[in-house]
Amino acid sequence: MQNKGFVITLTVVITALCLFYLSFTYQSRVVQQDAIAYATDANGIVNLTKKQNYIDSVWNKPVYNFLGLEYTYKEVKDNELHLGLDLQGGMHVTLEVSPVDILRGLAGNTADTAFVKAIATAKEQQKNSQENFGDLFFAAYRKANPDKTLASVFANASTRGRINISDSDEQVMKVVNGEIESAIDRSYTILKNRLDQFGTSSPNIQRLPGTGRIQIEIPGADNPQRVRKLLQGVARLEFWDVVEASTLSNSFIAINDLLVSEQKAKALTNAKSAKPNVAADSSGTALEKQLAASPDSTKSGLDSLQNLNISPIYSLSVPQGAFRYDLKDTAEINSIFKRQEIKNILPRNVGLYWAAKPDKDVNGNEALELYFLDLGRNGKAKLTGEVITDARNDLGPQAQPAVSMNMNAAGTKIWAKMTAEAAGKSPRGRIAIVLDNSVYSAPSVNDEIPNGNSQITGNFTPDEAKDLANILKAGSLPAPTKIVEEAIVGPTLGQVAQNQGLISIVCGLALVVIFMVAYYAKGGWVANLALLFNVFFILGILAQPTLSTALTLPGIAGIVLTMGMAVDANVLIFERIKEELANGLKLRAAIKKGYDKAFATILDSNLTTLITALFLFLLGSGPIKGFAITLIIGIISSFFTAVYISRVVVDWMIAKKGDDSNVSFDTFIARAIRKRKEFNFVKYSKPAYIVSSVIILIGFVLIFVQGLNLGVDFKGGRSYVVSFTKPVVATDMKVALSESFENAGTEVKNYGSNSVVKVTTSWLIDDDSDLTDEKVKQALVNGVSKFSGLTFVENESGLDDKHFTISSSSKVGATVADDIKNSAWKASLFSLIGIFIYILVRFRKWQYSAGAIIATAHDTLFVFAAFAIARLFGISFEIDQVFVAAILTIIGYSINDTVIIFDRIREYFALGTSHDRAKIVNDAVNHTLSRTIITAGTTLLTVIVLLFFGGEVMRGFAFALFVGIVVGTYSSIFIAAPTVLDLDKEENPTTDPKKKPVTV
Repeated sequence: MQNKGFVITLTVVITALCLFYLSFTYQSRVVQQDAIAYATDANGIVNLTKKQNYIDSVWNKPVYNFLGLEYTYKEVKDNELHLGLDLQGGMHVTLEVSPVDILRGLAGNTADTAFVKAIATAKEQQKNSQENFGDLFFAAYRKANPDKTLASVFANASTRGRINISDSDEQVMKVVNGEIESAIDRSYTILKNRLDQFGTSSPNIQRLPGTGRIQIEIPGADNPQRVRKLLQGVARLEFWDVVEASTLSNSFIAINDLLVSEQKAKALTNAKSAKPNVAADSSGTALEKQLAASPDSTKSGLDSLQNLNISPIYSLSVPQGAFRYDLKDTAEINSIFKRQEIKNILPRNVGLYWAAKPDKDVNGNEALELYFLDLGRNGKAKLTGEVITDARNDLGPQAQPAVSMNMNAAGTKIWAKMTAEAAGKSPRGRIAIVLDNSVYSAPSVNDEIPNGNSQITGNFTPDEAKDLANILKAGSLPAPTKIVEEAIVGPTLGQVAQNQGLISIVCGLALVVIFMVAYYAKGGWVANLALLFNVFFILGILAQPTLSTALTLPGIAGIVLTMGMAVDANVLIFERIKEELANGLKLRAAIKKGYDKAFATILDSNLTTLITALFLFLLGSGPIKGFAITLIIGIISSFFTAVYISRVVVDWMIAKKGDDSNVSFDTFIARAIRKRKEFNFVKYSKPAYIVSSVIILIGFVLIFVQGLNLGVDFKGGRSYVVSFTKPVVATDMKVALSESFENAGTEVKNYGSNSVVKVTTSWLIDDDSDLTDEKVKQALVNGVSKFSGLTFVENESGLDDKHFTISSSSKVGATVADDIKNSAWKASLFSLIGIFIYILVRFRKWQYSAGAIIATAHDTLFVFAAFAIARLFGISFEIDQVFVAAILTIIGYSINDTVIIFDRIREYFALGTSHDRAKIVNDAVNHTLSRTIITAGTTLLTVIVLLFFGGEVMRGFAFALFVGIVVGTYSSIFIAAPTVLDLDKEENPTTDPKKKPVTV
């Protein structure tokens, strides 16, 4: 094997990196266990408040040392393998930045009838359109007002300098669309800043390309109302006068004296408790006598007393007395200044605010500065963000990054007064720019700024100046957000999903390992070693932080599925090796030729599956994107491990004895299967066409009659998982809830067990407001309470025989549902187009591409038909995003199967044998049948595990895969290969001896 050294080196490097990244996950679990141990009382009850306090206390302190590099707990959490919300509980939210309010702001909040009517028309059209709102508005306005220009609406005081009355419609549209996009970016920046300070581990936020939406995931969020308020509240931008610390020296001395006296008293108490028999007398204190009685401790004791003369507000400061603190010490400083007796010492008008980010002093020490701001008598800022009309990143007098801003007339007047007062102070005063209670900048003011135009300079990088400009500008163009999609998963449900996922992985891995050893003997152990490397690499790569992805339940399904498909490459190789051994080659030569011949086939089959995974990634969202990432990593990793690592291991096994090595790829099971008679598959292709057509026809008739059981993802609505401690009859509950939801479309079904139900309703789905969300939830609670006679509890820990709870909930707006449906169709269509083109390029005949697409379309339609037929017998699965992932996975699997058969057909045609065309195709199918059955079998083993142990969320996914794999295997044999034969009308190469054999 060439490049063996490179493969070994690369394997070692990847293994080391995976161990490094996964070590953070291990260390995170260690800290979590320490927190639980700290918070557990003598009766074994965990105090959650104490647990959280422990985690907060170590959040910014080093907890992990790796080769001399120290990592705080926050850094450990940022680098661990993140779990999705479905595995640990939390909240998923998709926010839509309101373009309507942006347009109104740019139009100066005009009440013009034509403008208002165009807004209403665009809002109605957007429900069924993929165009952005700005373009819909422009089209509606111009259609209704052909004699008016857009500049007549948007040229006003708020857009001065950007839009002129003489500008063309195209110029105005460019500016307005740019402002809408900029407003979304600013909203993203503000929300990211808020989430960073939310207090939960590893929140994830991303813009959804091509939309005005922002997707957010907050693991562990247990207060949905607080999250909604945090995300939907308008950013609070304020300007405050800075109170210099030097003017508060008397207060700080008093605070220091108070803290020092407390520290000394605590030290004396500790000393007394350490020596309880030492009594005080007139000659000195108990501590002094203790020190005298213990000479060895005298010096350290006196040193401790001397050190107690400085309190933490000074001793922890970097440098001392500068009110700059290391991140790990900010929690302690906060706890000091929150004490009421400390607040009483400070002037009533002084408020404490931290800087938004750490900075470095001249010595390179990184710390967070604590600012003291003048809140005045009423605690209201003199100036807020509403007065800013524009802000932009600029260059300062010395060409350093800066931010320039403009204010309206009212703001200009107040700003002039504030800057004049600050400039008149000695030393010159500073004004702090505060966003959401964090100080972004506190520049010194040199002179009065009378015209509302000013520039902020500081230690900015270009990106920081751009971000600050975005933040400042946010106040001038309010862009309210609304929640258009929401999912809440309780911690109990998340833990159940974790357990189900772990069981699925372990069982799937065990079954594949046993099967491979039983079928391939020592070769099976090689395949299993490659498989273990594959799973390890997948988890290690997912853990590295640059991917910013999380392991979800669909992701676990991807790993389980990858395990089934990963052995396919080794199956192809081992079957080829056995063929070469049967042809008389020695072991070493057979291994080399087997790997060489299988390589192109493995590459083709992996690339076609990769195409579908890429479209899933590009067009999917949320858990589907996570599934796609896992699948992509799995495909690439399995190719490397199965082709290269297994080859290194096999070469090592035969290194000493060569052709005489006791390395076998055969067992009695394999020999028994190989003795089977060959079957004439081509002969029965026509009956197969008829059977498939009939079943698909029946399925689609049922779909026409019953309709598809669309999930919330595709039809919009609100969904709730309601948990009880006793069995519940879902059909009875549905009748009871009909009145609560005003007879709107409602579905109630048992979910995983007969004590848990999933309620889905379309009631009030066109209203995305928080008030409506609460109204629907309350209607559900009232209906369930009336039906069951139980009382609702918010917390899952309160669930008992007298209560019920909502374990999880989700909401998908009608517009988002349309977008998800369109993305699903696009992913499927583009996957088929991509596969058609790839096969056309690789096989150079359109018949192969057509055969592959027909077989793939057949498999997809068959799955839909199977869902409809299952529903007829009372087995109902939802058509949702996870179903789409299953369909695209089936497409990839079916193509993988088909390409391997096509590759053998092409090989046999190239040999120039005397077989007729039908015989060539039949031989190719028969000679690859062992591989087809083995791959289908191993994959089915893992899918069956998912079906039984993957939980209710994955049940529909697993059922679709089960049907898809069985049908995909069938179609590769009876549909794809015979279709190529039927479409290729070239003459049989044996009918005319003068004709050359067909080559492909």
